[in-house]
Amino acid sequence: MKNYRHKRFTEIDICYETNNSLEFVNQCPDTEILFQERSRRKNCESYPQCIGEPLVYHCVRFREELVEVCAPRGLITGFCCALFDEGLGRVVEDYFHPCLGCPFVYQSDDASKYSKCVESKRKTPTLGRYERHTTLADKSNSIGTSKAWNSQRSSFAEEYHPVKLYETPVTISFAINGGEDIQQKRKLRRGHFAFIAFSTIVLLVFIIWLSVLIKKRYRKYVTQCSSSPTENWI
Repeated sequence: MKNYRHKRFTEIDICYETNNSLEFVNQCPDTEILFQERSRRKNCESYPQCIGEPLVYHCVRFREELVEVCAPRGLITGFCCALFDEGLGRVVEDYFHPCLGCPFVYQSDDASKYSKCVESKRKTPTLGRYERHTTLADKSNSIGTSKAWNSQRSSFAEEYHPVKLYETPVTISFAINGGEDIQQKRKLRRGHFAFIAFSTIVLLVFIIWLSVLIKKRYRKYVTQCSSSPTENWI
């Protein structure tokens, strides 16, 4: 089922920055006032957009616990709950957690409105924030440009671990192989669409020209036949 979710999105659609906003909570807001208050405190507008989609406040399940996260708004379909998928950086359907009280389609940031979907499975939830830590396999190699960093992605070991909220968070710069690759793919896609459009126009012009030519030939033939003297018919 997780593979199915990933097939719905391409590499361009992955939101890497959302993991930086992931934070454990005891419970999700159960009133609209509390939801708005927690949303203002989370300040999702301060995070960069994901391929033009603004990040909004979500309170959903993540693995066995509840988290607050800034992620793009999406549609949850199929009478099921929602969860945060760290591989996609998005809030998606949890097909293993059906919700009879949920509508067939609802906005992902409304997931906290359905109490059955925001019950923590752990008896003692972990309060804290997930930070992504990366370690170079070969620390002697200095990476000066983004291209060099991208070439070293395979040598990174990534792991998530909780950090207490009351400790000073560790800020780690993390370059992701996404910016230049995404722009390159978009350029190739635009070029492909332009080529298809040009080929289609050329084909239509050729068909129109051919039909006009055939029509003219047919009219000329009919005119010659009708202008022949009737004596020749006998």
